[in-house]
Order: sequence, then C-alpha cells, then structure tokens
Amino acid sequence: MDLLILASADAEGVIAVWDANSNSLVKTLAGQIAPLGSLAVSSDNKLIAAGSADKTVKIWDLENGQLLHSLAGHEKAISAVAFSPNNRFAASGGWDSKLKIWDARAGTEIKNLTGHISVIDSLCFSPDGKILASSSSDETIKFWNVDTGKLINTIKVESKLPYFSIQFSPDGKHLAGGHFYEYTVWDAATGKIVFSNRQEIANIAGRYSIKDRTVKYTPPGTLGVGALFSVLNGNSVAYSPDGKTLMVRQSTGLNLLDAATGEKKLNLEGDFWQVKSFSFSADGKFLIGGGERDGSVKIWDAESGKIISEFKERSAGGVSALFVGKNGKTLINTSQDGLIRIWDLPAGRLFVVLTTIGEDDWVVASSNGFFDASPNAEKKLAYDFRSEVIGAEQLKSRFYVKRGY
Repeated sequence: MDLLILASADAEGVIAVWDANSNSLVKTLAGQIAPLGSLAVSSDNKLIAAGSADKTVKIWDLENGQLLHSLAGHEKAISAVAFSPNNRFAASGGWDSKLKIWDARAGTEIKNLTGHISVIDSLCFSPDGKILASSSSDETIKFWNVDTGKLINTIKVESKLPYFSIQFSPDGKHLAGGHFYEYTVWDAATGKIVFSNRQEIANIAGRYSIKDRTVKYTPPGTLGVGALFSVLNGNSVAYSPDGKTLMVRQSTGLNLLDAATGEKKLNLEGDFWQVKSFSFSADGKFLIGGGERDGSVKIWDAESGKIISEFKERSAGGVSALFVGKNGKTLINTSQDGLIRIWDLPAGRLFVVLTTIGEDDWVVASSNGFFDASPNAEKKLAYDFRSEVIGAEQLKSRFYVKRGY
C-alpha cells in the first residue's frame, strides 16, 4: 500500500492521490497549493525555505517534514529566498520589490530593506554573513549591511536582460551573476568587473525580449517565431566548493570556467536549454541540473563533462530550483506544481515529498507509504486500499507511528 501525492499546476491547486502500484489516480482534492519558484536550504541541512506564489515564505523542518512557519508580509509572489551562513536569518525578495530579513527559527520579521523598484530576482549572503546581495529587474545589484540594514553599494547591470542568478565566491571576494546566456563576475568590494561575456553577447544574431518572466528568442530572418524560456529563479551561475571553477550558461551551452580568469575549461554535454537550475556536489566532483519542462534531474561528471546519471519524477512545471545537501547524498528541488521533492541522490530515488495546503496546513509523504500532516490537511487525504478509498484520519488512529525520515 503506497501513497504518492502529486499536485496539478493550475492556479487553484489540486492534490492528486495516486496508487503507486497501478499508477492510477485515486482521488483529487481541492486545495490551495501555490507554485514554488525559489528554494534555499540551511547550511546545517535542518531547514528549507521556499518562496511561494501565495505571497508567503514557507519554512520547513527538514528533519521531520513539518511546516514551521508561513511568513507573511509581501504583497506579491515571492521570487527569491536565501539563508545566512549561520542559519539564523532567512532573506526573501518578491515581485513587490520588497526585501525582508527574517529570524528563521522564530519566524519574525527583523528588517525591511527598501531601494529596489522592481522584482527581486536573486539573493545571496556573503560567506561571513555580513553582507546580503540582491539582484533585481530594475537592472541593479545592491549590497546591504545585514546588521544595520543600510545600503553599502549599488552595481548597475548593463544587460539586455536582468540577472536572475547571483552567487558569492566561497572566499567572498567576487560576486558572479548571470541569466540564461550571459554572465559577469565583479569584485565584491569595489563593484568593478573582473570578467564578462557581454561583448560576445552583443554580437549574437537574433533578438531577445522578456515579458511575464519568460524570455523569447527570435532567430535572425524569422517573423516573430521563436523559442520561449522561463526565467523564474533558475541558477545560471554556480561556484565549485573550492572556488576554482565557475559554471555558467552561455549561448553555446553549459560551460565550466576558470573562476579566476574566466577561461573556458569544459563544455557539458546535453541539451542545455532544457536545464534550468544547477548545483555542485559538496565535494565538487559532480554537477546536478534540474529540467525546466520535464522535471528531470541530470548529473554530470565535473571533470569530463559527461552525463553519468539521469532520473525524473512526475512534475508539472519542471524543476524551478534545486540544492544538494552538504552530505552529498540528498537532493532537494522545488517545482511549479507546488511540491518540494527530496531525493536519495546516489540511488536516484525519490525519498519524500512536502507540500502545503493553503497558508498554514502541510503534508509530508514518503515513497514507501508513510505520511504525516497537519490536522486540517489530514481531512483531505486518503489511501487506496484494495480499491477502497479510506480516509487518512481513520488510518492514523490505528497505525500512526512517530518517526523521522
């Protein structure tokens, strides 16, 4: 008797309960599951922060799968989240151009930082936790003092598109930023460019335009017929743990660069247009990328650039963001269907699924049939047992066992 919970990607949100043995739909449950477009995992692997389209930041306890906080304060959807290195703070940015710092454990707002005038696309803390960097569609990257909340510096991003991804180098000296075909590395202290491919991009044939967070590329010689690419908070840049290698997206593919000089070291194989979000493994030996449309996850050997593994799970809307746990064995990803999936990375096996129903109710379900839920959510769940649909509340009273996963 296995339970697999999936959600549709429609605006209202629906939970579908599946019989994992027969692959058949058992029941659909009306709920309010909002798409998740951003994700952060604390450095101690104990907390998950997910930015939701319902204007809240969801903080999960990764050890037991329970929702700790649903942080309200934004007026529009959440577009970026990040944890401080000491895991004390969580930062969030939204479509409302607001930037907030929260006490991650207490679930209280600490600071409201003002200065951006458009969507905040990406956030990252410096390795020492003293600076928060924010990238916005107002074509700026801002550096904030975490203790005082004061603005330290502003970089003007001169690009055809906003930089949807930024990341500090492990030593904190540089900040890398990019979108799906361009990248730049700045000196974090002065804001001066260290290297960039902007000049190369200026000579690319075709036209790029952006509307409703979707990029349209129109090849030369065509009349408005082009390819569409979602740009919701995928990682376009990623540093290796030792800081020596920088992964970037370019018009030519997914490339690994020398982080100090910008010289190309390696090109990764595969259809890079289908890959949206990236992360290095904790030891830097592998790159993990999430598929935008099909929900697939690919693993590359960082030395050869070859794909060594690929796995996927049903996912409406594909992988919107992913993180690899510090132990190198856990992969966590969010999707536009409103689910957080936790994988056993070495085995390529889906381990557990987390989701919220409405603002405060939550469900966690493991791949081997165990589940837990808030009291209100339990009323909306059911098992399929020998073609009979049994409410989860009835089963819990008899079989509930408190355990972790």
